[in-house]
Amino acid sequence: MKRNAFLFHALFIGLLVFSGCSYIPVQWPDFPIGSDPGEKPAPAGEKDGSSRDSAGGTISRPETARAEGAGTAEKNAIERHLAQGDVLAALDGVGENVRQGSCDQSVSSVYVRAVNRAIREAGSRLEQDRPADAGRLFHAAQKHYPQDPVLASRIRLTPAELDAAIAKCAQQLMEEGLSAYRQERLEDAIEIWEKILVFDPMHRAGRSAIQTAEKQLANLKKIGTGPEQESR
Repeated sequence: MKRNAFLFHALFIGLLVFSGCSYIPVQWPDFPIGSDPGEKPAPAGEKDGSSRDSAGGTISRPETARAEGAGTAEKNAIERHLAQGDVLAALDGVGENVRQGSCDQSVSSVYVRAVNRAIREAGSRLEQDRPADAGRLFHAAQKHYPQDPVLASRIRLTPAELDAAIAKCAQQLMEEGLSAYRQERLEDAIEIWEKILVFDPMHRAGRSAIQTAEKQLANLKKIGTGPEQESR
């Protein structure tokens, strides 16, 4: 009887001790299933085919591939227009990212070549006494001038020199138009001055000359002494 009582008390005390102990969970390393515990975990985003840019943003590899493909297409388009001799079309195909230098080196190289070719051909047109064509090419080079300083340093003329070249083309056309105006060839004068506005839309002297010639031409037509009446 005493033995049974002793066993009962021992069991009771054991239950009390056991019930007073708290459960402490074991923290195991959170390794992916099938990975080697000694392997360094991959950076976030690397598993899904992405990477990190210099600012810490995520760039997916498919997006990077698409960007490179677009750059190649842009480069091929510029080269194709240059091969066809259409410098203006080549420059019109240049994207804003290329001007800012945010593109592949091969794309930026062909872009710089297109700007320099426009400047070179513009100088040739000016020597051939074709100021209207020269002005359009100088204007295209000015419009598509690199914003990136590194690319800008590779251009034949500075922005200030391009401004001066455009002004020279406009001045030649102004003088040519004035010559026609003095000979009372008002329509020819207007047509010549309008060529200035193609590459220099804000040219004040050209706009003023056109307005003056148009008013005189309208007055001559009213009194029946304009070019149309004289040709009858």
